[in-house]
Amino acid sequence: MRKAIIAAAALAAIASSACTGPVLRDPAGAPVITQKHVMGNIWERTEVRAWEGNAQRARDTAAKNADEFCSKTGKGMQPLEQSVSVNQKNQKGTTVRLRFKCVEPASSSIMN
Repeated sequence: MRKAIIAAAALAAIASSACTGPVLRDPAGAPVITQKHVMGNIWERTEVRAWEGNAQRARDTAAKNADEFCSKTGKGMQPLEQSVSVNQKNQKGTTVRLRFKCVEPASSSIMN
């Protein structure tokens, strides 16, 4: 009986905390990053950084991470679309959404 009461209390606490809104970070405090394939070489990456108050730094970090993703296949990153939203009322937290394309690097013969 006591275990059932404890379990019910735990479920009630979880249910009440779910009403406070989405969780912006994992328990370790790391950013929550999702990336999905759109089509062809086009990808969409979303980075939620709950403790970041500097939108430019969050934007630059997302672009750097996307570039690293493309470089694993020997390609470069071409940004297509980007949006940044910052928490209101002087609270830290930034969400960056970046749509990008992995492209072949320009050949040296074109550059000459």
